[in-house]
Amino acid sequence: MPPDNRSDVDRRSSRPAEAVQTSPYRRRIPLVTRRAFLKGAGATAAGAGAAIALANCAPNGPTTAAPYVGRPSPAMAPPPQGLFRFFDAEEARTVEAVLDRLIPGSNGVPSARDAGAITYIDNRLATDEGTPTYTDPPYAKTYTGDHPPGPNTDEVIWVRADELTRYGVQDVDQPSQEVYREGVASLNAYAHDRFGKAFVDLKDEQQDELIQNVAHDQAPHFSGSAGSTFFNVMNEDAWEGYLCDPMYGGNRNMVVWKALNYPGAQRAYTPIEMKQGTERTPQSLRMMEPMQPGYPDGNAVLPVTGHIGSTDPSAGVYVCDHEVE
Repeated sequence: MPPDNRSDVDRRSSRPAEAVQTSPYRRRIPLVTRRAFLKGAGATAAGAGAAIALANCAPNGPTTAAPYVGRPSPAMAPPPQGLFRFFDAEEARTVEAVLDRLIPGSNGVPSARDAGAITYIDNRLATDEGTPTYTDPPYAKTYTGDHPPGPNTDEVIWVRADELTRYGVQDVDQPSQEVYREGVASLNAYAHDRFGKAFVDLKDEQQDELIQNVAHDQAPHFSGSAGSTFFNVMNEDAWEGYLCDPMYGGNRNMVVWKALNYPGAQRAYTPIEMKQGTERTPQSLRMMEPMQPGYPDGNAVLPVTGHIGSTDPSAGVYVCDHEVE
């Protein structure tokens, strides 16, 4: 029988040696553990033993680690609520009323107004042009069935109907800033002609009627496809602002994530959490722990499970949550 040249880690793995060798995580973790152990103990055999213990540590919940020593990059500060940089007061009231009809609150789930979605939209319109639009060809055109009706050209790119949303709003003559500004003015003019009041002063069912007509290009105060464009741009921005990380202005205080029991920004999940779900408290990008906690001066990769038994790097000890052979 040929000699077995595999390492201790390979022999103890249930996978073939070549599978272990091609895995960057099974390759890096023993090196990191051995390096940390050798630094303090100066014993090769002991370092290999620490690597074996780490490789056999079964996942059993969230990782706890030594405090991070370093200075992470600062996250973007969210814009202040109620202070608008693009909308004027009347526009803000109208847009917020529309948003609340697009995403009304119910049964403990906040509305778009509660989540501050308008702050996200105002911030986007003040810093860029909001939802991307296409003012020049080629434009995406939809088709159903297995094959497009013709080849792609300089004017048309054929896209399956159920995938069109991936390509943004099509065939628009103006940027989103103008879509909002002119759309709000047209909506209020339509409301005055239809019901004699501004949009924000209408009853819910009246607002819904106008929104439906605008969305289907049946509002007389919008020319061509301007109504459906206005609706589509606002609807997409509404959901982005509703579900986004709070650092962008919407989802104020993670109120939507908390209502939906969504954990927010997390570095990773344990295998058990991937199968059974997690009860982690939601956190935003500004709250996320930096990478490599406890290792500010190297390329260490901490294990997903287990925890460091000592904050002293010379100790080099990993403690598992169960007995290791």
